[in-house]
Amino acid sequence: MSDILKMLARKKLQEDLADHANESAYRPHTPKASKSLTELKKVHLRDYSTDILIYHFRASHHAYSSFKASLDPKLNGFVQRLRGEDRLSSFPVQDGDEVPAHNLEVAYLSKAFTVGTRKVGSALGFRTKRDCIDWFAFDRDISGLLANHSMDPFADAGVGVDVKVLFDHVATLPKGIERRGIVGTHPEFRAWFDSLRDAVPVGAEKENDEPQKRKKHEQLCIPLDPSRL
Repeated sequence: MSDILKMLARKKLQEDLADHANESAYRPHTPKASKSLTELKKVHLRDYSTDILIYHFRASHHAYSSFKASLDPKLNGFVQRLRGEDRLSSFPVQDGDEVPAHNLEVAYLSKAFTVGTRKVGSALGFRTKRDCIDWFAFDRDISGLLANHSMDPFADAGVGVDVKVLFDHVATLPKGIERRGIVGTHPEFRAWFDSLRDAVPVGAEKENDEPQKRKKHEQLCIPLDPSRL
């Protein structure tokens, strides 16, 4: 009888270990930063003249959470995720400029940071939460990632759908002035830029904010549509 119990116990242990291995294999990957954000210096608005590129991210074909998990310091220079205020939420939306269902509006600032004395870093901002923008800092230009990041035609939502890049370039937003300076900057350009300027690493806003400010932030930063994230 004791041998049977031992055999059953051994079998149960093997099953538990197998379950744990499977769970670990499919646990979402949390990207790790290659260097601290302090090594990236944000460029001042007066010195930034590069156009901001606006994209629509097809969240219906590739989950936003999966994109976040794919970021890697070695492959694409991911440094850190930040969160900033969405200053565009009060802007009127012109007819024809609406973000399609199951898409996220994204801004790309190709020269948002200086890295050391010679390199430049970029920033990618997603309007995913009410009054908040998720920013991702990179130590390099990721134009190639945006141009070539396509959906898997054999993935869940992709069966029978034409293969398309996940980042659809829909607009180019110029600063509005050619000279070095701030006065005359296009309001939408400045709204995106100022959001990044004041953005803080995710988690730091809760650690540093006073209780009342923290509560307000948590109330504002709620998903617009959980199914899209």
